[in-house]
Amino acid sequence: MKVEIHIFTKLSPGWWGWEIINEYLKRIWKKWKIEVIQHRNPPESIEGYKILLDERGKELSTCEFARKLEELEYRGKINFIIGGPYGVDKKWKDSANMIISLSRMTLPHQLALVILVEQLYRAYTILSGHPYHH
Repeated sequence: MKVEIHIFTKLSPGWWGWEIINEYLKRIWKKWKIEVIQHRNPPESIEGYKILLDERGKELSTCEFARKLEELEYRGKINFIIGGPYGVDKKWKDSANMIISLSRMTLPHQLALVILVEQLYRAYTILSGHPYHH
């Protein structure tokens, strides 16, 4: 599975979250290719299936999230979009194939990134029968 996580801000190389993110990514890199792409300014467009993270989006359980990824696996690249400090423009909400919420609370974009990567890892373990999610 090819996944790109687009975050509409730049994170410093020494940011504490990279260590956590890299730990999860190295556990699944053989099966799922996940790349975090930082944008100082949002691009004009992103190709592929787009899932926007927004506190007003659809709430999914971890198992529902895993099943959705399984359903999308053969549709090509899956893109997750995380807004910056001021969220995203309406055009991104309008162009998203799906809008999901990690929480009804507003999360800082850095924390949303860490939570998303952990949930991707957890979904991977569910779909591969690994006991991490119990």
